[in-house]
Amino acid sequence: MPRLSRLLRRLRTALGMSSLPHSGHGYVVCVPVESLRCRLYATLQMQNSKGQSACEVASDLQISCVGKDSAVLQGLLDSGDYYKGPSGQSPCVCNTVMYSLIAGCQLCQYDVPSALLAWSVYASNCTDRTNGSYPNSVPSGTAIPAWAYQDVMI
Repeated sequence: MPRLSRLLRRLRTALGMSSLPHSGHGYVVCVPVESLRCRLYATLQMQNSKGQSACEVASDLQISCVGKDSAVLQGLLDSGDYYKGPSGQSPCVCNTVMYSLIAGCQLCQYDVPSALLAWSVYASNCTDRTNGSYPNSVPSGTAIPAWAYQDVMI
């Protein structure tokens, strides 16, 4: 838990926030972005240079990686929900950048940072992990925000 607290502090600092927003169920799968509404004030601080939320960026990366039919990042139903880690190896999600984007997506939907999975738990089913970078090409219509590259290995 101390590692998670440090991660949350670093994410708050990177986002210029005094507190972080809240957390849902499911593996990373993609539904229409309208379902992934950020509900909290931190939405603007979590946007990328194109004005997209962490949810939109994570969804775009998933779609470009595995296709629209296979990619799913569902909106969380309530504050007790959280995103689980991948069920198996996938370069699309077995990296710290996607982990940070999914955490940001979860946090902007509900203000429950305690529901975030630590990186080690999130990536426990990944046999090959990428730290500090996104291993695939980024679609031209999106951009990964700088805060998503923060070190989560603390």
